[in-house]
Amino acid sequence: MILRSFLKGRDEKEVDDLFNTLHNELFEEIDCLQCVNCCKEMNIPLEGKDVNEISMKLGLSMKEFKAKYLEKTDQGLKIKGKPCPFLKDYGCSIYVCRPKNCREYPYTHKKKINYRLLNLVINCDTCPVVFEIFEKGKAHYSDEFEAYKEEFHLMWDR
Repeated sequence: MILRSFLKGRDEKEVDDLFNTLHNELFEEIDCLQCVNCCKEMNIPLEGKDVNEISMKLGLSMKEFKAKYLEKTDQGLKIKGKPCPFLKDYGCSIYVCRPKNCREYPYTHKKKINYRLLNLVINCDTCPVVFEIFEKGKAHYSDEFEAYKEEFHLMWDR
């Protein structure tokens, strides 16, 4: 959480550029399909377009699809159950029309990272790419981050 506080104090564009660069580098090395932790651990929110495309792919009416696979939340609809019911031994059974949030996860390629830092910190437990981005971010800012940590601890020890 100290790293999150440190990053929130940095220039927004600088953090975006760092995260985007690290995202691209790490996804060159790491194959998400070998991990699938997100499919095992996340409850994915869906958009209307997702519901339509997936129900068509499965040959279900939207009503049948919603009843079988979705649940309502305060934020909208999400796939119910963990792991994702579409995760099979060979991978995602709806990969070609997977939800937008699945395609965009872990969101480290997007702008305005500073507004997503809390969710990204939480995602460190699920996604090895997010964890590595934070580790490499610590290394990138090593001297400044160490000084920040010292100041942070001094402030809390008073």
